Amino acid sequence: MSPDMEGRAIVVDLSKIEFFEPFGLVYAYVVVRQLHAEGAREVSVVLPTGDVGNYLDRIDFTRALLALPNTSLRNLMSSNKNDRSDRLLEFQSFTVSNDDEVEELASRMRRIITTQAPEARAIGEQIHMTLAELISNVEVHSDTREGVAVAQTIKGRLHICIADAGVGIPSRIRSLDPTLRDAACIEEATKARVTTRLGRGGMGLTELRAEIREGGGRLSIRSGSGMVDFYRSGPSASFDDLPPFRGTIVEAVWV
Repeated sequence: MSPDMEGRAIVVDLSKIEFFEPFGLVYAYVVVRQLHAEGAREVSVVLPTGDVGNYLDRIDFTRALLALPNTSLRNLMSSNKNDRSDRLLEFQSFTVSNDDEVEELASRMRRIITTQAPEARAIGEQIHMTLAELISNVEVHSDTREGVAVAQTIKGRLHICIADAGVGIPSRIRSLDPTLRDAACIEEATKARVTTRLGRGGMGLTELRAEIREGGGRLSIRSGSGMVDFYRSGPSASFDDLPPFRGTIVEAVWV
């Protein structure tokens, strides 16, 4: 627990946000969860109103927040859940404990995505590989083996985002090189044959980065105090000294 947070009532104000991409949805959820883990007595989330508030309810983001202990929502709206026009894969939490469960969940999510977005069937194998790799990372690296996932199409691009509340990439990579900053740790984790997983391969994030970049997309990874965006061409964009973040968020975007 954090001495600065223990026993406090915290307000998280999302009311001014006019648009949420999957990365932002997952980040907001994990931050609320992290506040509880650091000892907050209560977390109150102020939601946007209007179309954005309705959207958050339709994709089950509000339901996921309400499932967290001692969490209340302000401006909660009731939407038409039968309207699936902007829903691809609703915001959902999951738990995996072995490779069979990883494969089963990845296959189920792929079926949902390619059914809701038939145009994504052409990259169905890439979608499956992405889901399997990221869910497997949750199984291996998250202390609780719990994660969250959401997928949406935005302006013709498919976004898949998965996160966990594990120890994070920097903590693991520093066991190999303690001198690296957090963003450098993230870049190192995507290199071939770099792994902290005993008896398991180190090619997952490497292959994932290559596949997505080759297809003209983007791979974004946030962990610790660092974040890296990997693009199709040119150098990656690295950010350090961001607010400390427990766990890892990975978003894959295809054109």
